[in-house]
Amino acid sequence: MADDRDAMFDEVGAAIVGAPHYNRAAVAAAAGVPVDFADRLWRAMGFPDAPDDLVLFTERDVAALRTAESLRAYGVVDEAGLLTLTRAMAQSLSRLAVSHADVAASHLAPSDAEALVPAVGSLLDYVWRRHLAAAAEGALVTAAGERPADRPVAVGFADLAGFTELSRQVTPDELAALVERFEQHAATAVAAHGGRVVKTLGDEVLFALDDVGAATALGLALAAGGEQVGREVAVGVAYGPVLARLGDVFGPTVNIASRLTGLARPGTVLLDREAATALRGDPRFDIAPLRRHAVRGYTHLAPFRVRAATKE
Repeated sequence: MADDRDAMFDEVGAAIVGAPHYNRAAVAAAAGVPVDFADRLWRAMGFPDAPDDLVLFTERDVAALRTAESLRAYGVVDEAGLLTLTRAMAQSLSRLAVSHADVAASHLAPSDAEALVPAVGSLLDYVWRRHLAAAAEGALVTAAGERPADRPVAVGFADLAGFTELSRQVTPDELAALVERFEQHAATAVAAHGGRVVKTLGDEVLFALDDVGAATALGLALAAGGEQVGREVAVGVAYGPVLARLGDVFGPTVNIASRLTGLARPGTVLLDREAATALRGDPRFDIAPLRRHAVRGYTHLAPFRVRAATKE
């Protein structure tokens, strides 16, 4: 039975990436690149070193190595930049591939894969191009000097309340359904407010926007979606400069947003002082200071509770 299962998955792999013909030395030779360069690229994709005698690589691997070498040879990126780019792609696409395999598990027979994979690949290419165009437009605006490089950014975390305790009380399928509803709710709300989902961490979503008012309205929309999600949501929003790298954001502003989320009660939104100051006088929001808190990394964190202003 195990041999039959292994054979089936070998056939699925061949349907997806082609039949293997090369070991590690042969694939590098066919692509015209040094073996150590091929090894570094392979590791950057997140794969362990291949044994010398294992015939693992296909014509697609040859083509990919040639493409990578051409980027390096023509000076588009140096090797360090190429490996960084590859590593960033691999980390995102590995997670994406696992999710695709989970969703399409019943359609991963070799005959299905031959039809399914090109269609998904075409859709993936389209989505990537759209996001690349949007990212490039933003980069060009910044490069043109229309916005300062250290401009403040609003970042926020939305967190499912009591997720850890809940995970011990429900079935894996129920937990997965909850996370799916939460991520769908968050993605829809973030897009509607002109923001970007930076990353999802199961029970937590990190988002970013240039406009602190839009970020606050988004936080309120996320917190109000508890009934739709099936679990209350707490949100923290901070405003300030961030370090952006490989699609992620880092720095004190992100850390403060995370700490505020931990302080926020389920169904509520907390702001940091910078966000509250930037929104002073905004008629859309009712903002009030709360007592200071000592949290990890910050001994006097000053949160501000925000609600939608009531219409008189």
